[in-house]
Amino acid sequence: MKIDKRSIVLAIVAANWMPHLADFLNREIFVGNQWRLPVFAALATLLISWRVLHRSALKEDQRPETFRFLIWVLLLGLSSVSIGAIASYHELGPVGPAILKPVIYFTFFGSAIQTLYYGILLLRGRLSRREAQFCMYAAISFAVAFMLSLSYPAFEAMIIPGLGLLVAALLDASTSWRLPAVYVVCALLIAAETCAKLNLPFGFAGFNEPPVRTAQAVSDLPQLRGFILPEGTVRFIDDTVHIIQENSSPQDTIFIYPELGLLYQLSGRRCATFSCSHNIDVVSDELARSEAARLLRNEPAVLIYSRQSVPAVMSEMILWRNGNPSSNPLALIAACESLAQQYHLVKTFTLQPDGRTVMVFVRPSAAQAQH
Repeated sequence: MKIDKRSIVLAIVAANWMPHLADFLNREIFVGNQWRLPVFAALATLLISWRVLHRSALKEDQRPETFRFLIWVLLLGLSSVSIGAIASYHELGPVGPAILKPVIYFTFFGSAIQTLYYGILLLRGRLSRREAQFCMYAAISFAVAFMLSLSYPAFEAMIIPGLGLLVAALLDASTSWRLPAVYVVCALLIAAETCAKLNLPFGFAGFNEPPVRTAQAVSDLPQLRGFILPEGTVRFIDDTVHIIQENSSPQDTIFIYPELGLLYQLSGRRCATFSCSHNIDVVSDELARSEAARLLRNEPAVLIYSRQSVPAVMSEMILWRNGNPSSNPLALIAACESLAQQYHLVKTFTLQPDGRTVMVFVRPSAAQAQH
């Protein structure tokens, strides 16, 4: 019996990939349940616009009036960004980051449906040249969105490049009142997203940055020369780095939990563990346990620690461990709590806009050595 090599390769790939499909679906469902309204909005928009998207794929190739179209797009973008910036700086109806969630699901579902639909037509040999282009672009968009969703199931980067394909198809095939409606929706989306981004420039693992309009201070650290930052951010960074440098030598180690890795570089101190990052989606339970043991063996001179709420910890374990108890973050939290009971609490910071508390502890022997 002759066995095709390609069949063996496909069988190996399927054997390794299929057991993890349920993990992916569980994450998608868990996060999608938190964003039910954006999911329903995306599905409703796709249902309403599907005929227009399909009509665009059936059109004959035509030479577009590129220059005039680009001028209109440029004016649309500039005016929308300006409106969003003015609204943010004058605190007129602040917009939250959730504004982009319907667009993420619109792009993800839209690319998936188009790939499936035109893929079936391709297998049946009923695909025109233009539809083949749609199939290729949709497949690329879905593949990019899918891979990015493995980082987080509702990640804003998932809209590139799929949203461009869907909006271009809507603009190409819309007629009468639909075309102005698409332009209006695009303008509102750009303005709202500009406002949301200026209100929340960046956020990760429960740490959110204050609005851009609050950035009015400069740091004393040479590494941050040229940056204008919120006063509270500058005070936290400068004071923390000063405490580290006062209570440790360049040969000492420090430890920061959870993610505030910038302080390692700014202070010039090494991490007390093998890894400086311990996110639950990239660090296994086994490594987390070994890192916690290493931390307790090699006590850092300074511990920068922010306690996580029980709901936040449970949410992480549901999302990344299917609800099973996990040594990450439990082992690392236990190690930090053990050190915190032995160390001296030097300063506590309350970070805005969320009121997240960060504590700076110093090892007693390190403080005595410096003083």
